[in-house]
Amino acid sequence: MAELEPTRPLLSARHARVRRLELLAFVAVAFILTYQLLLPPIVGMANNGDYPRIMGRFNIGFPPGAAEPGYRKFLIRKFDVSSSHRWISGFVTSQSLIVMMAVPLNNLLSKDGFFDIRSVGVANSLLLLLAVWLAILASRPWPWEVRLIVCLLSILFFTDVDYVAYFNSFYSEPASLVFFLLSWCLALLVITKSPTGGVWWGWLLLSSSLFLLAKPQNVLAGLVLAAWFLRLGWIQSDSLRKGLGIAAAALLLAVSAASFALTPLPISQAAYHVAVFYELLGHSPNPSSDLRELELDGSLVQYAGTHPWSAKAPTSGNPEFKKAFTSRFRWRRLLVFYLHHPGRLIQSLDRSARAALLRENALGNFEQDAGNPPRARSRAFAVWSHLREQYGPGHISSLALFFAAYAVSLGWLWLRSRSVQRRLLIEFTLGTLIIMALQFLTIAVTSGTIDTRKHMYLFKAGVDVLLLAGASGCAAGIRSWFGSKALIEDRS
Repeated sequence: MAELEPTRPLLSARHARVRRLELLAFVAVAFILTYQLLLPPIVGMANNGDYPRIMGRFNIGFPPGAAEPGYRKFLIRKFDVSSSHRWISGFVTSQSLIVMMAVPLNNLLSKDGFFDIRSVGVANSLLLLLAVWLAILASRPWPWEVRLIVCLLSILFFTDVDYVAYFNSFYSEPASLVFFLLSWCLALLVITKSPTGGVWWGWLLLSSSLFLLAKPQNVLAGLVLAAWFLRLGWIQSDSLRKGLGIAAAALLLAVSAASFALTPLPISQAAYHVAVFYELLGHSPNPSSDLRELELDGSLVQYAGTHPWSAKAPTSGNPEFKKAFTSRFRWRRLLVFYLHHPGRLIQSLDRSARAALLRENALGNFEQDAGNPPRARSRAFAVWSHLREQYGPGHISSLALFFAAYAVSLGWLWLRSRSVQRRLLIEFTLGTLIIMALQFLTIAVTSGTIDTRKHMYLFKAGVDVLLLAGASGCAAGIRSWFGSKALIEDRS
């Protein structure tokens, strides 16, 4: 006997159950964030020397005697607030806006006048919760199976300590994560609710701009996001909306260019040093030959294998070093070098791939008073990062296979689709794949194996989003295969 179609009361009951599940998932994320970030022993990420870039702008500094003992080993929770700590580093990041949110929140958490790092954790958490709620809203046009996957994987992936520990810190990684997730969710809402324009366009443009400003390594993503806005403009029926798409694309390109141009010189020079002396020459069979090909002075071979923080590395202000290297180095020469030596590039990519999906292990998660050894890591809510370390791709070959298979699958789905909305969704997912590929290449070339696990923070999140999107797509495809209704309502 053929199976009867569900009656409308049954469908309404199922809809109500899924709504309750979505609310439960949201509450679960909030609870897990609270447990890790606010309840002792709190979890965070110890300072590696980058904290002052952001906190100095807000007159926040280390309490007496805390900067050196806690360096990399322990999390510092309470910071001194005084105008004597004010320092404008020149480092432009949207994480500063999150710290700005945290300043008034600190009045609720701090009773002794110190700045409590948990205030930053709360500000980061509020934005992550907003992204989770927008993901729930964006998934509602899809079948209940997809909505269930979005809820469960959002809990598993984005409450993992590998991500959450950074929330209690002054690093800019959380801004990359939350504004990337917000951009993804807002793009889904644009596709499902207002592909022809509306308020969601504006919010997506704002979130994308803040994502590009989070870290200098995000700037190339502006090319992909601008292309997608051009695509949105292309499908519009009137010239005004087409012009809005072009204007949005131009704005994102301008933000990317500004982010790159505003990168402080010391940070750029450190990247030069790591890319050439540590990553390229440090693994070179013939460093002198490589220097000649880069049109650099052969005397620089003495610095092969060093990074800017090595004992034998010259200071960036050293006039001889500046004349021989800093003022002569050009990124295009390094890119041309790798194009002429693809084998060397693959070796560099493989070194980065080995650590790309691993959890940070050089920075402690706990305060010294918590009684844990130096650099101790939290074991709570680490299920996903553990699985990813154990079974994720650990070489460039397996990582490239994952990206290639995903791209081919998206291409096949795009060719089969006749819906404008579905094609926009596939194209945005492909854009995410390209952004993560660019992210990986940028880090591998400019940072090498220096703090790879930290620098790959966004890359890991991007891979997780792709896995979530893939699982959701598979569930929707299986439902469609068995003759269910359209996966999303076509509004084209």
